[in-house]
Amino acid sequence: MDVEVAMARQYEDEVYEKGSTIMFRIRQQYFWPIVRGEKREEIRRASPYWLTFLERKPSPAEALFVCGHNSHRRKIMGIDLVKEGGAFVLGRPLSEQGKLDIGDGPVVVFRLGPEVAHGRST
Repeated sequence: MDVEVAMARQYEDEVYEKGSTIMFRIRQQYFWPIVRGEKREEIRRASPYWLTFLERKPSPAEALFVCGHNSHRRKIMGIDLVKEGGAFVLGRPLSEQGKLDIGDGPVVVFRLGPEVAHGRST
């Protein structure tokens, strides 16, 4: 099996694409800051799967965040590749969990915009 295909399948449990919406499964500690508008970026390891979103035209328009039974939607304002890594994006060293989740290599950053309610930006 192709390595890129295997890596993409690894992420199928975490993210699903439906139309112009990307679904992210996230931990509770990140979910509520997104809902409050405090967390304005979603960072993912620059795997072959996530890199495909940089090349898509048109880019996905909406992010659906799911945490347990809770969900929240935000408009995606942009998608960037940051070769300097997650610590550079955050402006601080990664937590132990962050090191496990995104590592110290390049990352794909989804810049989040306004909340989306019932399919419309608010």
